Amino acid sequence: MTKMYYPFIMRKILNIKNLAVLIIILTSTTIVYAYYFYPKQSKETADYEDLQNDYLFAKAQFKPGDCKKVVVSSESKTSISSTENMLITAKCDNFQKNALKPRNKKLIFLDQKEKILFTISCFHTNKFKEPDIVAIDTLYKKQTKAWFNDDVTRYPYDQFIIIYRESFILIDCTYLDKNTYSEAEVAYFKLRSRLFFQEFANFLNDK
Repeated sequence: MTKMYYPFIMRKILNIKNLAVLIIILTSTTIVYAYYFYPKQSKETADYEDLQNDYLFAKAQFKPGDCKKVVVSSESKTSISSTENMLITAKCDNFQKNALKPRNKKLIFLDQKEKILFTISCFHTNKFKEPDIVAIDTLYKKQTKAWFNDDVTRYPYDQFIIIYRESFILIDCTYLDKNTYSEAEVAYFKLRSRLFFQEFANFLNDK
Protein backbone atom coordinates (compact mmCIF):
# COMPACT_ATOMS: atom_id res chain seq x y z
CA MET A 1 0.00 0.00 0.00
CA THR A 2 2.85 2.33 0.84
CA LYS A 3 4.53 1.57 -2.48
CA MET A 4 1.35 2.38 -4.40
CA TYR A 5 0.68 5.55 -2.41
CA TYR A 6 4.22 6.93 -2.82
CA PRO A 7 4.11 7.35 -6.63
CA PHE A 8 0.70 8.98 -6.31
CA ILE A 9 2.10 11.52 -3.85
CA MET A 10 5.08 12.18 -6.14
CA ARG A 11 2.86 12.67 -9.13
CA LYS A 12 0.74 15.11 -7.16
CA ILE A 13 3.81 17.03 -6.00
CA LEU A 14 5.17 17.14 -9.54
CA ASN A 15 1.83 18.38 -10.83
CA ILE A 16 1.83 21.11 -8.19
CA LYS A 17 5.41 22.04 -9.15
CA ASN A 18 4.49 22.14 -12.82
CA LEU A 19 1.49 24.30 -12.03
CA ALA A 20 3.66 26.61 -9.93
CA VAL A 21 6.22 26.85 -12.73
CA LEU A 22 3.45 27.60 -15.21
CA ILE A 23 2.05 30.32 -12.95
CA ILE A 24 5.52 31.85 -12.55
CA ILE A 25 6.06 31.83 -16.32
CA LEU A 26 2.67 33.41 -17.03
CA THR A 27 3.19 36.02 -14.30
CA SER A 28 6.67 36.86 -15.56
CA THR A 29 5.40 37.15 -19.14
CA THR A 30 2.60 39.44 -18.03
CA ILE A 31 4.98 41.63 -16.04
CA VAL A 32 7.44 41.85 -18.93
CA TYR A 33 4.68 42.71 -21.39
CA ALA A 34 3.20 45.29 -19.02
CA TYR A 35 6.62 46.83 -18.38
CA TYR A 36 7.72 47.11 -21.99
CA PHE A 37 4.46 47.78 -23.78
CA TYR A 38 1.48 48.98 -21.78
CA PRO A 39 3.28 51.37 -19.38
CA LYS A 40 5.08 53.03 -22.30
CA GLN A 41 1.80 53.95 -23.93
CA SER A 42 0.26 54.81 -20.57
CA LYS A 43 3.23 57.01 -19.61
CA GLU A 44 3.20 58.82 -22.95
CA THR A 45 -0.50 59.57 -22.47
CA ALA A 46 0.14 60.75 -18.91
CA ASP A 47 3.02 62.94 -20.12
CA TYR A 48 0.78 64.56 -22.72
CA GLU A 49 -1.91 65.16 -20.10
CA ASP A 50 0.74 66.80 -17.88
CA LEU A 51 1.62 69.12 -20.77
CA GLN A 52 -2.05 69.95 -21.28
CA ASN A 53 -2.50 70.70 -17.57
CA ASP A 54 0.67 72.83 -17.44
CA TYR A 55 -0.46 74.74 -20.53
CA LEU A 56 -3.95 75.44 -19.18
CA PHE A 57 -2.48 76.53 -15.83
CA ALA A 58 -0.02 78.91 -17.52
CA LYS A 59 -2.78 80.21 -19.77
CA ALA A 60 -4.88 81.09 -16.73
CA GLN A 61 -2.22 82.20 -14.25
CA PHE A 62 0.84 83.58 -16.05
CA LYS A 63 0.52 87.38 -16.16
CA PRO A 64 3.80 89.09 -17.10
CA GLY A 65 4.10 92.76 -16.18
CA ASP A 66 3.26 95.41 -18.82
CA CYS A 67 1.95 92.74 -21.17
CA LYS A 68 -1.47 91.78 -22.33
CA LYS A 69 -2.50 88.37 -23.56
CA VAL A 70 -3.11 88.38 -27.28
CA VAL A 71 -6.52 86.99 -28.06
CA VAL A 72 -6.07 84.19 -30.57
CA SER A 73 -7.87 80.95 -31.13
CA SER A 74 -5.95 79.48 -28.21
CA GLU A 75 -7.83 76.21 -28.41
CA SER A 76 -7.21 75.82 -32.14
CA LYS A 77 -5.98 72.42 -33.22
CA THR A 78 -2.71 73.31 -34.93
CA SER A 79 -0.61 70.75 -36.73
CA ILE A 80 1.52 70.30 -39.81
CA SER A 81 1.56 67.67 -42.51
CA SER A 82 5.07 66.38 -43.02
CA THR A 83 6.57 66.83 -46.47
CA GLU A 84 7.82 63.57 -47.94
CA ASN A 85 11.40 62.93 -46.84
CA MET A 86 13.85 60.16 -46.02
CA LEU A 87 14.39 61.11 -42.36
CA ILE A 88 10.98 61.45 -40.71
CA THR A 89 8.26 58.84 -41.17
CA ALA A 90 5.51 60.68 -39.25
CA LYS A 91 2.90 62.28 -41.48
CA CYS A 92 1.79 64.89 -38.93
CA ASP A 93 2.95 66.26 -35.58
CA ASN A 94 -0.20 65.52 -33.57
CA PHE A 95 0.01 63.33 -30.48
CA GLN A 96 -0.85 59.73 -31.45
CA LYS A 97 -2.09 61.07 -34.83
CA ASN A 98 -5.04 62.69 -33.06
CA ALA A 99 -6.04 66.00 -34.68
CA LEU A 100 -7.55 67.13 -31.37
CA LYS A 101 -4.19 66.74 -29.56
CA PRO A 102 -1.58 69.10 -31.00
CA ARG A 103 1.95 68.69 -29.64
CA ASN A 104 2.61 72.42 -30.12
CA LYS A 105 0.67 74.73 -27.79
CA LYS A 106 1.19 78.49 -27.77
CA LEU A 107 0.75 81.41 -25.40
CA ILE A 108 1.09 84.87 -26.97
CA PHE A 109 1.65 88.17 -25.17
CA LEU A 110 2.20 91.75 -26.32
CA ASP A 111 4.31 94.35 -24.54
CA GLN A 112 2.07 97.41 -24.74
CA LYS A 113 4.82 100.03 -24.54
CA GLU A 114 6.84 99.09 -27.61
CA LYS A 115 4.73 96.38 -29.26
CA ILE A 116 7.09 93.51 -28.64
CA LEU A 117 5.49 90.15 -29.31
CA PHE A 118 6.34 87.24 -26.99
CA THR A 119 5.39 83.80 -28.22
CA ILE A 120 5.71 80.82 -25.87
CA SER A 121 5.59 77.54 -27.78
CA CYS A 122 5.33 74.39 -25.68
CA PHE A 123 6.31 71.26 -27.58
CA HIS A 124 5.46 67.85 -26.17
CA THR A 125 8.40 65.49 -25.79
CA ASN A 126 9.43 62.74 -23.39
CA LYS A 127 13.15 62.84 -24.07
CA PHE A 128 14.24 65.22 -21.29
CA LYS A 129 14.25 64.84 -17.54
CA GLU A 130 15.78 67.84 -15.77
CA PRO A 131 15.15 71.57 -16.34
CA ASP A 132 17.76 73.03 -18.66
CA ILE A 133 18.35 75.96 -21.00
CA VAL A 134 19.75 76.02 -24.53
CA ALA A 135 21.48 79.18 -25.75
CA ILE A 136 20.66 80.60 -29.18
CA ASP A 137 23.21 82.97 -30.65
CA THR A 138 22.00 86.43 -31.63
CA LEU A 139 23.31 88.13 -34.75
CA TYR A 140 24.70 91.47 -33.66
CA LYS A 141 24.93 94.56 -35.82
CA LYS A 142 28.73 94.49 -36.01
CA GLN A 143 28.70 90.84 -37.02
CA THR A 144 26.20 91.33 -39.85
CA LYS A 145 27.44 94.69 -41.18
CA ALA A 146 29.59 93.04 -43.82
CA TRP A 147 26.85 90.61 -44.84
CA PHE A 148 24.04 93.07 -45.64
CA ASN A 149 23.64 96.48 -47.22
CA ASP A 150 23.31 99.41 -44.84
CA ASP A 151 19.70 99.98 -45.88
CA VAL A 152 18.62 96.53 -44.70
CA THR A 153 16.80 96.60 -41.38
CA ARG A 154 18.16 94.13 -38.85
CA TYR A 155 15.27 93.42 -36.54
CA PRO A 156 16.11 92.94 -32.87
CA TYR A 157 15.10 89.47 -31.76
CA ASP A 158 15.72 87.07 -28.91
CA GLN A 159 14.97 83.42 -28.41
CA PHE A 160 15.19 81.23 -25.33
CA ILE A 161 14.68 77.48 -25.04
CA ILE A 162 13.71 75.88 -21.74
CA ILE A 163 13.65 72.11 -21.24
CA TYR A 164 10.99 71.50 -18.61
CA ARG A 165 9.23 68.24 -17.63
CA GLU A 166 7.65 66.89 -20.80
CA SER A 167 8.04 70.15 -22.71
CA PHE A 168 10.58 71.75 -24.98
CA ILE A 169 9.63 75.43 -24.55
CA LEU A 170 10.64 78.08 -27.08
CA ILE A 171 10.23 81.75 -26.09
CA ASP A 172 10.42 83.90 -29.19
CA CYS A 173 10.66 87.70 -28.82
CA THR A 174 9.86 89.86 -31.86
CA TYR A 175 9.79 93.65 -32.33
CA LEU A 176 6.72 94.79 -34.30
CA ASP A 177 5.74 97.84 -36.37
CA LYS A 178 9.22 99.25 -36.88
CA ASN A 179 11.47 99.86 -39.87
CA THR A 180 14.41 101.30 -37.94
CA TYR A 181 15.47 100.96 -34.34
CA SER A 182 17.44 103.36 -32.18
CA GLU A 183 20.10 102.11 -29.79
CA ALA A 184 17.77 102.95 -26.89
CA GLU A 185 14.96 100.88 -28.42
CA VAL A 186 17.26 97.92 -28.97
CA ALA A 187 18.48 98.18 -25.37
CA TYR A 188 14.87 98.28 -24.12
CA PHE A 189 14.04 95.23 -26.26
CA LYS A 190 16.95 93.23 -24.85
CA LEU A 191 16.06 94.17 -21.28
CA ARG A 192 12.36 93.45 -21.77
CA SER A 193 13.03 90.10 -23.44
CA ARG A 194 15.25 88.94 -20.61
CA LEU A 195 12.73 90.14 -18.04
CA PHE A 196 9.97 88.21 -19.81
CA PHE A 197 12.12 85.07 -19.80
CA GLN A 198 12.90 85.56 -16.11
CA GLU A 199 9.21 86.00 -15.27
CA PHE A 200 8.21 82.84 -17.08
CA ALA A 201 11.07 80.74 -15.68
CA ASN A 202 10.19 81.90 -12.16
CA PHE A 203 6.53 81.11 -12.84
CA LEU A 204 7.42 77.55 -13.80
CA ASN A 205 9.60 77.21 -10.71
CA ASP A 206 6.84 78.42 -8.37
CA LYS A 207 3.88 76.49 -9.84
